[in-house]
Amino acid sequence: MSEKVLVRLGSQYEETIHWLVFSSVDHSVKASGVLPHAGELKALANWCATRPLMVLVPGCDFIFRQASFPGRLSPSALQALPFLLEESIATEPGSLHVSVLAKQQSTLSLCAVDKQQMHNWLGWLNESDLIAAEMFPDVLALPMATAPDWHAMQLGEQWLFRFNQTGGAVVDSVLLPDWLSGHSQLPVIHSLTTLPDAPVGEWRAELHDFPLALLAGHLPEKRYSLLNGLFAAPKKPTWLSGRWLQPALLMLGWLLLVGIGQGIEIYQHSRTLQQLQDQMRIVYRQTFPREKRIINPYVQFKQHVGDVTDPVEAEGFLSVLGAFSEGFRAQSACQVKSVRFEQNALRLTVRLTGRSFAELQALKDAIPTIYPTELNNMMEQHGTVEGTLIVRGKV
Repeated sequence: MSEKVLVRLGSQYEETIHWLVFSSVDHSVKASGVLPHAGELKALANWCATRPLMVLVPGCDFIFRQASFPGRLSPSALQALPFLLEESIATEPGSLHVSVLAKQQSTLSLCAVDKQQMHNWLGWLNESDLIAAEMFPDVLALPMATAPDWHAMQLGEQWLFRFNQTGGAVVDSVLLPDWLSGHSQLPVIHSLTTLPDAPVGEWRAELHDFPLALLAGHLPEKRYSLLNGLFAAPKKPTWLSGRWLQPALLMLGWLLLVGIGQGIEIYQHSRTLQQLQDQMRIVYRQTFPREKRIINPYVQFKQHVGDVTDPVEAEGFLSVLGAFSEGFRAQSACQVKSVRFEQNALRLTVRLTGRSFAELQALKDAIPTIYPTELNNMMEQHGTVEGTLIVRGKV
């Protein structure tokens, strides 16, 4: 799907949320806006109904570290990753959700966030019936500058920095001067938005009008997503418990559906045919009230027509009657009140009743288009709609 929705959540429920709808093909922005707090995320439900939701979360809530880990990353090893950070953080390792951003030989690049914060973010989305397709730290969506330079961007009241492939920081605007001054040596900082009022260090402007669109164009690869482990999307249930079980179930289901479908079709056809036969008997009795024995009204009607008209005239009448019958089979809920045929004009006039205007119109639409038709004199009374259908011979 070419269009996606990008949302940048805040650390707290009441913080401002930036969002946009963008095309991943031509990188155009279809819509964008700002929500005052997480309680307004439901306003994005329509946008997300047919588009995947990509979520960015503040890098200030993350710990970016490197750790030594020789060997293969087995499932049990992944569960032990939080304890690799035990010596460098003050947080209880068991409370952290850790993701692997990169592995080079025996060195892992990790990012860690409090599990409760992950529950908060996903809970805000769940309250608005939104499901994240992917979730990334926002700083990893910034483009990377040539090492050792940094890229920076102001988003709302915060500054986002990206140091390298797997590291970054988010700093409040009011704390930016102090934070920069705390570094003994700063690289060149390339700002993608307007420079701060009193920049500390060497800054260079590379301005972009739409910061969030720039982030949308540099979303990380799926392997960087935070939706793994405890927070991985639930796998769809599978019926496959043996090599041939799934094909057998599919074949059985297909045969069952075919059988049911054929049974329903036969029942509907037989019911429609019976209704048509009943209507033909009514018309036949109206036309020949003295005739008591009715076996096959169509054949008997054809015999009467042959008695009073030449073969060409009879063929014209039966042709128009056949066209009407084809439409009637498609909308057999209608009832025939009277039938009149005008040989000179080759015109069949049928007075019909139905439950709605739509039923009469559907009958008209079902008649082959080579027979000109008109539907007029329609009126509704006591829940029944009555109208006159005129079918003319082939033009």
